[in-house]
Amino acid sequence: MKTLQFLALLSIILLAGCTLQDKAPEISLVGDEIVTIMVGEGFTDPGVSVKDEDLDLDVAVVTKLDVNKRGTYQMLYQTTDSKGQVSNELVRTVIVEDYLMPVNNNGNWGLVDFSGEFVIQAKYDAIIEMSEKYYLAVDDDTFVLYDQFGVELFTLGNGYEISDKLFMYFMNNPFYELDDRELIPYVTEDDLYGYIDINGNKVIPTQFDDAAPFYGSELAVVKEGLSYGYIDREGNQIIDYKYITASPFIDGKAVVRTDDGYFVIDESGNELVQIENMSPEMILPNGLLFDDHTNITCQSNGDCLEGYQPMVSDNIRYFIGFNHEYQIVHSPYKTNKVGMADNTGKLILGLEYDLLDYFSENGLALAAKNELFGYVDESGTAIIDFEYYKAYPFGHKDLAPVCKDEFECGYIDSTGKVMIGFEFDDVKPFYRNGLAPVYNGSYWGLINTQGQIVQDFIYDEIGILSYYD
Repeated sequence: MKTLQFLALLSIILLAGCTLQDKAPEISLVGDEIVTIMVGEGFTDPGVSVKDEDLDLDVAVVTKLDVNKRGTYQMLYQTTDSKGQVSNELVRTVIVEDYLMPVNNNGNWGLVDFSGEFVIQAKYDAIIEMSEKYYLAVDDDTFVLYDQFGVELFTLGNGYEISDKLFMYFMNNPFYELDDRELIPYVTEDDLYGYIDINGNKVIPTQFDDAAPFYGSELAVVKEGLSYGYIDREGNQIIDYKYITASPFIDGKAVVRTDDGYFVIDESGNELVQIENMSPEMILPNGLLFDDHTNITCQSNGDCLEGYQPMVSDNIRYFIGFNHEYQIVHSPYKTNKVGMADNTGKLILGLEYDLLDYFSENGLALAAKNELFGYVDESGTAIIDFEYYKAYPFGHKDLAPVCKDEFECGYIDSTGKVMIGFEFDDVKPFYRNGLAPVYNGSYWGLINTQGQIVQDFIYDEIGILSYYD
């Protein structure tokens, strides 16, 4: 009897052993199931992990992934062990996104992708890049908003127009980008303003005599008659119509003018501080004050309010604007030289430059002295000498476009080494998709970061806006 029990137990053990040994291999994804990359960036497959008694199994990967063409791709994984047992099948999704580029072809503007193919045909009077996700096309009195894939979000026409204050703000604020929450002011033929969202839905009816975008804030400036006040995103009046001029809110503060002078207010309308020595000859870049376009200087005692008065004395004023960390300032009393202050008002770069831009990710800022361009660090040391006829800030792949003279242009790295030779008549910064516009004296084309021409010289213009064009 015991013998039979032993044989039965042995059979069970052997059967279990066979079952374990005959089990098919199991695979699991390493990394994310859905991966998003930019066109042209390349993709390194993190692969899969394998659970099987065979330690050296080859995993088959089936995919049509093309990193140079936008689209959604699938990568299929499966393996087979030495006994012919097939594993489970896994799928990784790779989304290749592309940034579109505004180009001018025969006098009309369109949008092309990384390959130079027209996603939106050249048929518009102008196309403005509102952010990496939105493009506004203008044709006569028609406005069309496209997303980054060239999908039309809305068309505004038939007596409706986008407010020109939206364009003014984008031209003066390179750090602001249209986001998904933005409400866009529009105006009717009877000169009344309202708001639409990015899908073209009319959110706040036309009722105002003037209106500005929200600029990411919860409040927007609107006008009734000759006075300005503030509304919220539902159109509710939050701060009464009582100001002669008013700026948008930035970081919870705005600048307003009353009969008693200029004040900084909070989002409840409380006056935080009165501003002395307002100057009427310049625009306030971080707000675009309505009507008289006044500009702020510090109070006579030298006090400066963080985020709105980064100047260090009565003699220093805004020149370009601010990026919430640094402020570019200038003095009309010192031959219009510019410098840079931090957001407490402390000068970190003295008033000695003809032109100055903000620091790039590599810690260098474009600067100009005696009509020549170079690059300085936060101490003011010239890391790249002032030797270039024309130059731009550092951008994609840490490359900066520079020109030795009017018609000899190329690209340098952050050490000043020439990475793409001076073989073009004009150049512009590398775009987010890794392409840069270059000019051969007649037309514009596109090159990659290796200097290879990827799109022939066929465009009248390529629409990457810059202060330095």
